[in-house]
Amino acid sequence: MRQTSAAAAELQLGILQDIEIPSAENMKTSRYQDFLGQVDYYRTTLQIRHARRAQGYIVRFDAKTKRIVTHHLEQVRECSSPVQSSWTIQKYT
Repeated sequence: MRQTSAAAAELQLGILQDIEIPSAENMKTSRYQDFLGQVDYYRTTLQIRHARRAQGYIVRFDAKTKRIVTHHLEQVRECSSPVQSSWTIQKYT
């Protein structure tokens, strides 16, 4: 419980701030189950949020645009390959 609360606080997630962690002597199973329920809730929320965000960056190109992008990438590769081939590794002794 302490590790999870500390991680949430350090990452400034704004979750689990209101939870008081009891000492080991006063820990009850019901208290721990409540804590796990809150962690599961926030974890699910963050997973959904992350999944939505990841899908937002997907870009689909039509065939013409793919050809144009591929052509530009090939030009960049051609420009950079003479530079890379001129690199040499010198051995210092």
